[in-house]
Amino acid sequence: MFQRWAMIWVCLTISISTTLTVRADETDQFTLPPRDSFADLGPFFSAAHYHAFERVVTRLNRKIDQHASIADPARRAARLKTWHEPLTIANMVRHEFGPALTEMRSLEGTLNADELLAMYPDQRTRYRTSNWIYDHVHLPIDPRKFMLLFIASTVNINGHFIGLDKVGHFHDLGHIYYKDYVALRNRGKTDEQATAIVVRRFSRGAISEAVIIGTIASGVQSNGDLASNYIGFKFYRNLTETVRMGDRSLPPMFVRVGDYWALNTHVRPDHNFFKPFVTDHWNEALNPNIYEWSMRGLIRRHLRKRADQIQDFYAHPDGTRRTAEEFRQIEQDLSTFYGEDYGYLRAAERKMVTIANACFPDDTTNTTTATATATNTDTDTAMSHKSRTDPVPLTGTGINLETNTETNAEANANAERTDDRQSITAEPDDAPDQQATDQPIANKPMDDQQALLQ
Repeated sequence: MFQRWAMIWVCLTISISTTLTVRADETDQFTLPPRDSFADLGPFFSAAHYHAFERVVTRLNRKIDQHASIADPARRAARLKTWHEPLTIANMVRHEFGPALTEMRSLEGTLNADELLAMYPDQRTRYRTSNWIYDHVHLPIDPRKFMLLFIASTVNINGHFIGLDKVGHFHDLGHIYYKDYVALRNRGKTDEQATAIVVRRFSRGAISEAVIIGTIASGVQSNGDLASNYIGFKFYRNLTETVRMGDRSLPPMFVRVGDYWALNTHVRPDHNFFKPFVTDHWNEALNPNIYEWSMRGLIRRHLRKRADQIQDFYAHPDGTRRTAEEFRQIEQDLSTFYGEDYGYLRAAERKMVTIANACFPDDTTNTTTATATATNTDTDTAMSHKSRTDPVPLTGTGINLETNTETNAEANANAERTDDRQSITAEPDDAPDQQATDQPIANKPMDDQQALLQ
């Protein structure tokens, strides 16, 4: 049953019009109900990618089979070359998920389907509320207000709380990065040169997070978007080559068996093989955005009103709250991807609204956030980024991979037992969790989650 719903998501994505593309939703990881009310969807996403890969292998081998019987070796090799190219596989995998906007729409619907919800009877598969940090941040006549009509739900994937918009960035922009990277390599650029060019192009170029995709579209420059783009790029490379993810080396997910393709042994529906690709880099509360000047004041006020809920949600696993300095360290850790530059946009302290500088009114530390190590123009086009040389563990000062089982007592007292699938309605600023639907319970153990795949 679990696998069937993973397949439905993929099929729904393909069936919707393929004319739409990035950019789409904004998301909010500051306004959330208790952590332990979320279902862990890690196995779901691994199963969904497995079924997409399985379809691609079937199509690839069918094409190869059409040419494998050609007697002339040279002619046969020429015909098969296309179906052995890594870019061909990347293009076919990308096609399985469709354009980013339609992918997110279908994914939102799949996660809200009755049959899937029945598998998590007392937990949320997703959460979103219109009482979010972007409420009234633009004037009614500002055309960018339209972009904020689309709210991407927050989901829990292996203990990481991320917006579903990041899945669209991962598949769509990650694929664009990869195509440009391959073109640059074919023109003689080294791996390092091609990667650096692509990262800078989409973080600071004309069609980038710093300009059209972010600032002009919504007034928000999202480092979480840039991180998911970059990790998506590594995902497409990992289809046919080994990649490094921090201190881990991931073997290719597709392997050649003679003239044919097969999935590697670790790529199975009951193996959580997708886990390394989702990290706290995708979380916009922990990896903060740069906001246009007209938005910062109101967003900061929204965060101050939610300070207790935010600090409780991102507390240590034992429930003790983190300090402002710990959140600054998390920001610093997430400013590279285990030492690799993903295009992180830096700004002065005043341009950032973070947990560290908005949720600790008594904090008198003069230390700037990790993002304030230099000043730059609004678009950050003049800013260079020196990558850290060592992988940065996201435990300790970072957010632990395991779900925090401590709940927010105030949020629990205010939570209403209503259906999370109801239409989005406005709520008071001081009760961001009133759209919560479930009484708090502990997440199912991972073993039980994986048993759903059988």
